[in-house]
Amino acid sequence: MKTRSIPFAFGLTICILLPSCIATYQSIQPEALTIDDYRFVNSDSTIQMSMDYDVLTGPRNKIYAKMEKKNKLCLMAVNIQNSGQKELYIPSDMVILSGSGDTIQPLEFENALELLVEPVLDEESSGPVDVEVTGIIGTILGAGKLTNQLKKVQSHFRFIDDMKKNYLIAQHISSDTNVTGFLVLPVPKGTSLNISLRQTSSHQ
Repeated sequence: MKTRSIPFAFGLTICILLPSCIATYQSIQPEALTIDDYRFVNSDSTIQMSMDYDVLTGPRNKIYAKMEKKNKLCLMAVNIQNSGQKELYIPSDMVILSGSGDTIQPLEFENALELLVEPVLDEESSGPVDVEVTGIIGTILGAGKLTNQLKKVQSHFRFIDDMKKNYLIAQHISSDTNVTGFLVLPVPKGTSLNISLRQTSSHQ
């Protein structure tokens, strides 16, 4: 699924053309999240990192919470406060360990979306609806139960847009910067985790 090729504005165009389309996804704004439950401090106290497991909450985001559980993933919000002099690069400067000491590598953006975004199916043929920009209108209009499918497609557009804006893979965290964004880990939600900087120690 080539999700990065889907522009957010295109989803809005569909809704303008077909007013019955009502998005079900509740946008997640990282800056509005309170991330204090799990805090890790670098040994020299110049770097602090916090995480929050409960990102996909509420009934309007249940389709993504369902995929998170089904595929044994954890979509978490991470806050990084860099008050040191060194720029950080995520994920290479970050080490995420499970409670048993296993290293956990965050998923790449495209892989994370493939596992969190439930395919939109043509309910008459049970086949997947193509969400490529080049054929989306014709394909979606051919699907059964048009309104429900359009709701799901529009929801996916909004979710993908939020993830694209806030995903922390391949991100630089400058000195004197406070950043909050998302990571998807290939472990079930609630797994005991510890975050540290590479070649540094941290404590919860």
